[in-house]
Amino acid sequence: MNKPTDSCELCKKEKLTRQYYEDDKFWITLCKSCGCILIVSQKHEGVIKDKDMNEILDIGKSIANLKYGRNMHSFDYKRNADKDHWHVHIRLIVWNKLADNI
Repeated sequence: MNKPTDSCELCKKEKLTRQYYEDDKFWITLCKSCGCILIVSQKHEGVIKDKDMNEILDIGKSIANLKYGRNMHSFDYKRNADKDHWHVHIRLIVWNKLADNI
């Protein structure tokens, strides 16, 4: 499914937080739920092309290195809320360790 849906928070693309990047395929912002860097597909789809994913992850990595420090982040591919809309959280490594202990 490539059409935006009214019930998908990511399709609404509310710019309530800082925007780091945007092109015709993706946008990168801060997640309004957890505050981590969030990469989101412009289309409402669950799977994206490997080439596109590799390109946007490289851009996300550059942003995370500036925000969190070099190699102080990890990619979290788990989709809790919007399972049908491709997105990735980039989390500070310390955040992941804290979440594992809760």
